[in-house]
Amino acid sequence: MKHNLKNNLYFLMILQTLLAFSFSLLIIILIVKLTLNLKAIYYLDIVHLNIPKLSNLELSEIKSNYDYVIEYMNSSSLTRFNLPSLPYSLEGKIHFEEVKIIFNFLDNLAYVLAFTVLILFIPNYKKKNYKFLKLTSIYLLVLPMLCLVPFLVDFDKSFTLFHKVFFNNDYWLLDPKNDPIINMMPQAFFFHCAIFIITFLIISSTIFYFIYRKLKKSLKN
Repeated sequence: MKHNLKNNLYFLMILQTLLAFSFSLLIIILIVKLTLNLKAIYYLDIVHLNIPKLSNLELSEIKSNYDYVIEYMNSSSLTRFNLPSLPYSLEGKIHFEEVKIIFNFLDNLAYVLAFTVLILFIPNYKKKNYKFLKLTSIYLLVLPMLCLVPFLVDFDKSFTLFHKVFFNNDYWLLDPKNDPIINMMPQAFFFHCAIFIITFLIISSTIFYFIYRKLKKSLKN
């Protein structure tokens, strides 16, 4: 009897850990996608980083080409990379196609994670097992911090390592002469995106922990 009870507790812990991990990863993906699709960040950086001067392009041209890149990354109908007004090399084209593949993978992974969360959430919620919320709160801080803290310590080296991990070529090292779009996207912009992601994850973690505390307190009453 005790052995069965112990096994059930272990099984419950595994399910809650899997639920929390899946939930955390899903939220991280959604926040990353939200950040990269939030054009306001880039539009603010156009002024803050003086991108027209860096790129030697007009504001309207900068926005139209940036908007196209974002649409290309998210659209299933746009399969051929073709910037509105800027020239690009074959290597540049391949790089953006590879980035799109990563975006598509994240989308598909998000669907799988959402299904997993739904399946595991229902029985836990019915049984009032809320510990997964506390675990989710912890994972939302620990998982991304393991990846993002190196960016804060040494952004340049981490930025280079990131590309070496996710790309099996050096096409991401765009030549401004052949791919002037690279001048529109300085590393400082991606650093600001990283800060935005960390901020949203901290907020999300705090919210989940607050919900966990409230639900745990309600069980005692």
